[in-house]
Amino acid sequence: MHKFTKSIIIGITALALGGTALAQIPPSDGAGKTGMMQGKPDNQDRYAQRAERMKEHMARRQADLHAQLKLSPAQEPAWKAYTDSMTPPAMKDRPDRSALQAMPAPQRMQAMLERMQQNQARMETHLAALKTFYATLTPEQQKTFDAEFRHGRGHGRGHHRGGMWK
Repeated sequence: MHKFTKSIIIGITALALGGTALAQIPPSDGAGKTGMMQGKPDNQDRYAQRAERMKEHMARRQADLHAQLKLSPAQEPAWKAYTDSMTPPAMKDRPDRSALQAMPAPQRMQAMLERMQQNQARMETHLAALKTFYATLTPEQQKTFDAEFRHGRGHGRGHHRGGMWK
């Protein structure tokens, strides 16, 4: 089994078991918050703040890459389709954590699997846009794009480890 596949399976199992354990922690006050959540800011506020920071970061990275590539007007539609494909889902599209925790383990695992399939579908759309955009680039632009992509810039992870596949 590939290391990545094994990691995904272990992660899903850990989430399923962890969710079951968290659902069993009794509330410590009348507000219905569990012990670990007391005094912490609302998750929706944290997610919204993080989403805004990520949106700003992505916009800066895209602007930098756009400037480095020196795109022609004919390449702009493919660039727009590519950058539009990177737009993360809206906050309302995220699953309700409390509803997930209330589900029995098999249903929770099914919901997580469906979420992964949605993520995969988004990645496939992004890949198609990437291929279309990449095909419009000159060899020199492709070299520049490859160097940026190799470092994981604008693609979430990867840059923490010094490269996308390291």
